[in-house]
Amino acid sequence: MLVNNYKAIANIYNHLMIEIEYIEWADYIYDIYRKNRIPKGYSLELACGNGILAKFLSPKFNNFFISDKSKEMLFTIPEFNQNKICFDMLYIPLKNKYSFIYSTFDSVNYITNINNLKLFFANIDRLLIKGGCFTFDVSLEKNSLIVENDLNREGIFNGYHYNQQSTYNKKTRIHENSFIIISPEGKQYEEIHIQKIYKFEDYFKAIEGTKLFVKACYNSFTFDDALPTDERIQFILKKG
Repeated sequence: MLVNNYKAIANIYNHLMIEIEYIEWADYIYDIYRKNRIPKGYSLELACGNGILAKFLSPKFNNFFISDKSKEMLFTIPEFNQNKICFDMLYIPLKNKYSFIYSTFDSVNYITNINNLKLFFANIDRLLIKGGCFTFDVSLEKNSLIVENDLNREGIFNGYHYNQQSTYNKKTRIHENSFIIISPEGKQYEEIHIQKIYKFEDYFKAIEGTKLFVKACYNSFTFDDALPTDERIQFILKKG
């Protein structure tokens, strides 16, 4: 049975991400926050997933909110943070203005066409206060070429059997991860996750027409200037 993304994976997500260094990633996001002299105000995480990054970051911010499109993922998050909101980040229903917004785990790559990417940045522009900051990481083609085979895997976690198949199409620049998940009760679920691997310069084009500008681009998890040949890039956008 084909289901919405993360409906079934929510049961095994922490296992799939077991090698992620959440504390170091949270420290990196907070270092970006500190270095960019961001005005005080509301903070928001988009596509928060299992909420572990938010667990480490929430004590550092007042008026901190987390969000995700998948209610199943939000249900897995412990009650350390009551400010959980379910929405698609392409259609952000929020009226509050934010001084700091961040997204991680190449979630922006799930926006699979350039028009929607432009719509997304227009929404970020609307949400940020003047001087506010949005930081996000993206996966580039080099990363897809490296991990394509590594992500072909299968295993068992908490009674759930899973099989993941990963393919990258150089022509369309689409990276697809398909999952077959069998629950302990024997029910079979299928999820298909599609990411668009944009060119480095596409992100600069997508923010044109907004009040956002690229303050910095780093090779992810460093403060070294990014290159189009990097695996992953961290963008820091400010609102003028």
